[in-house]
Amino acid sequence: MIGVLLLAAALIPRIHTGDVSVEGYETVRPPRMEMRMNVASATSAPWVDANGWRYLRGLKKALYAKLPPGAAPIAAAEAFAYGVDAILEPAPEDEAKLAAMLSFLKSVEAPPLPVRADIGIIDDGTPQLGEVLNLLTRRNLSYKVVTAPDPKLDLNIKVGSEQFPRSAIANPADFAARVREKLTDEKRVIRVYNSSTVISYITGDEKHTRVHLLNYGRRPSKDVRIRVLGEFSKVRLKEANNPDQQAADVVIADNGTEWTVSDLPIYAVIDLER
Repeated sequence: MIGVLLLAAALIPRIHTGDVSVEGYETVRPPRMEMRMNVASATSAPWVDANGWRYLRGLKKALYAKLPPGAAPIAAAEAFAYGVDAILEPAPEDEAKLAAMLSFLKSVEAPPLPVRADIGIIDDGTPQLGEVLNLLTRRNLSYKVVTAPDPKLDLNIKVGSEQFPRSAIANPADFAARVREKLTDEKRVIRVYNSSTVISYITGDEKHTRVHLLNYGRRPSKDVRIRVLGEFSKVRLKEANNPDQQAADVVIADNGTEWTVSDLPIYAVIDLER
């Protein structure tokens, strides 16, 4: 077995051969996409299993145990994007692709930045809220988990309040739709178009913003359009499989910056500067 330990403190991946102690690490699900029947129609819809919501909720040490073939590169990228310590147990056939991904991650390492969020979620510790966080992440609604309302955010959510009664959490999809309606799309810090399998994670400060794009689909996502709130003079794209790829069709308008990622097999980092 090859264990891969990502040290978030230094953001430098280190590869360990042989057994690695998993004490203190929580097992997470392998990142993947599967097709599930749509309850509203006879068609199937993509369902993404991602762990970002767990990391935003506070999990800091993750064990990706016995990953199925093909899962190791996206697992490494996911752990790196959210800045968690992670141990990976890749399938033997993924070793070369995982090594390439680790090399890319090392090339884009940078000091961590604060989460750029629109929404504050007051965590009540229930599994039901976890399902809501999962849906918010999958729908690219940027949030952070808080212990009390944050006046700097556009929307604060407490389950059990008049706006968000506890009964509404019984249907996480409807709850996520209600959150989006209350926030409005105009206030969303990031929006992702033309893909149902790409999840974004955005961090930044007054001068610099970093966007992580993770594609959980089985195939590359093509012509993914991204819009970030704020006007940025520089848009630098680094994509794991094609180091020469650049952001296409960059447009700055209406207090937002947009660009297209023409080809996104697994993972890309976009650095924005004002």
